[in-house]
Amino acid sequence: MSQKDDWKNPQTDDFEMTQAGDLPVPQTEGAETPKAEEAKPDGVHMSKKAVVVWSALALLLLVIFGTAIYQHFFVDIILNPPDKNKMPSIVFEDAAGEEFNIEDFRGELLVINFWTTKCQYCVEEMPLFKDKSADYGDEIRFLFINVVGWNGEKKENGLGFFQNNGYEMDLYFCTINQFARMPETASLPLPYTIFVDAEGYIVDYHIGKISENRLLAGIHALLDPPENENGNENEEAAE
Repeated sequence: MSQKDDWKNPQTDDFEMTQAGDLPVPQTEGAETPKAEEAKPDGVHMSKKAVVVWSALALLLLVIFGTAIYQHFFVDIILNPPDKNKMPSIVFEDAAGEEFNIEDFRGELLVINFWTTKCQYCVEEMPLFKDKSADYGDEIRFLFINVVGWNGEKKENGLGFFQNNGYEMDLYFCTINQFARMPETASLPLPYTIFVDAEGYIVDYHIGKISENRLLAGIHALLDPPENENGNENEEAAE
């Protein structure tokens, strides 16, 4: 091959020449010119106005919840803690289904006995309550609240027991959840007797089968409450 044959003519080579004096620019097959970014459809991006509106709503909700938490935990609990000696405001009903609240008996001295027919001690102490309610019924209101659901207790069980034994005492019914609001009832102990004064404060309570002496002690605590020191001082000052 001659030296002349080795020489390539720029006009027939596989590359283009740019302007005179420039280097050749390779051509890539399939190369495309970059396109401008396509515009996204409306609604993809939240407008500034929408951001402001949602932010305002979130702030409003935060203020509302913050106020509620402050009211409950700081004002109601810390500044005004619940009185541990106050009788819980439980709800119960009579045989006809009419609902009552413990507040309906405000102004009366109360002996409240929680019981069921499934509780042997409850059944055994009922004659004692019958006698004492007859002795002190003019001064003290005796309420007998049957705890429905306790060990399968049903409303008709309590009704039948009272009717069969000729008990004409005040009979009511409550749920287990209502009974569980009483002091020291986490294990749902029965029988459970509580003594409440006319202002709705717990004077005494007894868990388990109650004796005659123990029942009388609770009754006397209602009828003859001990005078506090302030009361004595006020009486002396008045003299």
